[in-house]
Amino acid sequence: MNQMHIESEDLKKIFNLVNNSSCSALQNLTKIRDDDMVVKEINGDGDLSYDHWICCIVVNFEEVTVAFTVHFTSKDARAITSMGTGESSSNLKPKTNHDFMREYANITAGAIKDTLQKCDFENHRFKETMLPMQKPSFDTVTIDEEDDHWISHWIISLPNDVSFICSSKVEVTSSNFKEKLKNLDTSIMAVDDDGEIEFF
Repeated sequence: MNQMHIESEDLKKIFNLVNNSSCSALQNLTKIRDDDMVVKEINGDGDLSYDHWICCIVVNFEEVTVAFTVHFTSKDARAITSMGTGESSSNLKPKTNHDFMREYANITAGAIKDTLQKCDFENHRFKETMLPMQKPSFDTVTIDEEDDHWISHWIISLPNDVSFICSSKVEVTSSNFKEKLKNLDTSIMAVDDDGEIEFF
């Protein structure tokens, strides 16, 4: 499949939407403050491979397909679930932690879906999977151009050395994408030069 030509500014818009949705969903679930959340792009300089779990959800429109993936360790999922539920981490079962991260992915996808629907994107549906993975290698720059899609990775860091990786894969499937994207409001978020998210 030949990739459609998409302007870099349009790519930034759609990736900013996913990034902003992931941050908003996390705050919705955990009530964490802006000051306690640091979001940075992954540039591939460090070793980012480790045993972890993956939760992935796909939002599929006629004009664009957006896959959002959360990569997390069991330890960090337990800490995040504790933040969100108020339960002691020692009392949480692995299934509870995985369900919480799955809900995080669902809320993020819901925010992406709702925003794109307001821009008249059509025919959405979700596909969701959760799989155990062993030592994957993240060697992709922040926005990487493949044959038929673009990929972005970022890491969200929280207090007490808790962190997890988010990824987004965007595939544009219709020439109507650019016209409809003009209605996307990205004024609520900006990324500074250090890759940290600033909310207005």
